Amino acid sequence: MRYLSYGGAIIKEFCNGSMTVGDAIQRYLLYVKTERRMSPATYTVYESELNAFAAFLNGQGIDNVEDIIPQVPRMWQMQCAEQGKAPRSILR
Repeated sequence: MRYLSYGGAIIKEFCNGSMTVGDAIQRYLLYVKTERRMSPATYTVYESELNAFAAFLNGQGIDNVEDIIPQVPRMWQMQCAEQGKAPRSILR
């Protein structure tokens, strides 16, 4: 089992090999939709923010979850702060 921290959210990934960021995000979104029964509005916000995070990772040349080191989510958070996002949104 591997955990990828994105702000305050945890992406749980249950696979024995390498997984793309996009696949991990889709699995996490399925998990929060079915297991956590997140409200549709919250789900939409998570989906949007995770897709933006995936675009950031792609820009960093990161395609696989295994390639994400702890500094990468921090860089994302700093970029969000520079763009004027609210602290609560950044830590989500």
